[in-house]
Amino acid sequence: MTPDDAAVAKSSLERAMNGEVFVFEEEFGGDDRDRTWFEISQNQIMADDGSISGVAVFAIETTERRRLINALQETNELFDLFLLHSPIYAFIKEVTATESRVLRFSRNYETWIGLPSSELIGRSMADLFPAELARRIHEEDRGVVSSGEVLHIEEEVGGRLYNPINFPIIKEDASLVAGYTIDITESRQAEKELKKKNAEIEQFIYTVSHDLRSPLVTVKTFLGYLECDLTTGDQERITQDLQFMHGATDKMKMLLDELLELSRVDRTETAPSRVSLREILDGVLGDLAGVISERGVAIHLPDRDLMLYGDRLRLSQIWQNLIENAIKYSLDGTPPLIELGLQQENGETVFYVRDTGIGIDPQYHHKVFGIFEKLDPKSSGVGLGLPMIQRIVEKYGGTIWVESAGTGRGSCFRFTLPRAAIERTEELS
Repeated sequence: MTPDDAAVAKSSLERAMNGEVFVFEEEFGGDDRDRTWFEISQNQIMADDGSISGVAVFAIETTERRRLINALQETNELFDLFLLHSPIYAFIKEVTATESRVLRFSRNYETWIGLPSSELIGRSMADLFPAELARRIHEEDRGVVSSGEVLHIEEEVGGRLYNPINFPIIKEDASLVAGYTIDITESRQAEKELKKKNAEIEQFIYTVSHDLRSPLVTVKTFLGYLECDLTTGDQERITQDLQFMHGATDKMKMLLDELLELSRVDRTETAPSRVSLREILDGVLGDLAGVISERGVAIHLPDRDLMLYGDRLRLSQIWQNLIENAIKYSLDGTPPLIELGLQQENGETVFYVRDTGIGIDPQYHHKVFGIFEKLDPKSSGVGLGLPMIQRIVEKYGGTIWVESAGTGRGSCFRFTLPRAAIERTEELS
């Protein structure tokens, strides 16, 4: 034996000679490649006088068994590591007629449920979820076991959308269900955004073809008139023809300029910077000072300030467009009153621009944010202002909506900017 092996053998013999009866497993031999595992039992040989006269040693080679045990341990370790680091929620449950209980799970499953692993193992669905949800999960588990088929569903839990994929595990002494629960909230949101973009593109193509065709038809028509009027030398008719053509081409230019600006919202952006809400409002009101003075507009500013972080130009466009609309759609004969403010709702900052103008019928509240949608066909512009503002708001993770009791009762545009509103400052006097 090697000196190390001899020391092990001597030690075990000494223990046996001292009266111990035991079984142990050890490896003996040459280098690592030639070593052999043995299960060794040692029993004392007793003399007639009751003393120990020797030791009976039985050695059974267990190299193959040890190899299988090591392989099994390595497999279990790999499986545990797989569950531990799985990027999706993974689990194994035992299913009986009355309940489903957790046997194994991934670390993020532990985080999702909100209980440490020591408290999760063996818990039933009723221990982990509200009664109705627990009942539904157990029925789904029983259905998987009885049918032997894979279950794909979608369900909402805690405001997020999940896609559980459950499948049965065949085991003689137990009914098991394993599976993955994938959080698909972001992917579903992305799908909704894609559908929205596709709808916008379809609407864009239809409306652009329609809106561009009208001024082109006008130009072509009055070109024909102009040819005739030039022949007759009717100067008054020539001037009128040119005016109609100029008006049509101006409308086309406005439409194309607005479309270009809308396309830039998602493609270009200056470096983000810190800027206060009051700075933005001061800049916007400075740019609109002429029309504000001309129309006698009264502006009520927020009583507190907020530090924002983002593209100053894009953020300014939100307030400028909403204030311009409030002035444009004010009631005839009444000086416009516009209130700019912000408030906290459910832990989120909500900005608002409230006016005393013509208002919007509730049935059109959603329609006003559509591309080229104009509730008043006679108004200036091409109907791209609010869609552009909506794009900017969504770029900062927010939403925008309008509140109005109806025609003649004013409007209030409210919006959030979660990715831009970073800190509140002191209230302003």
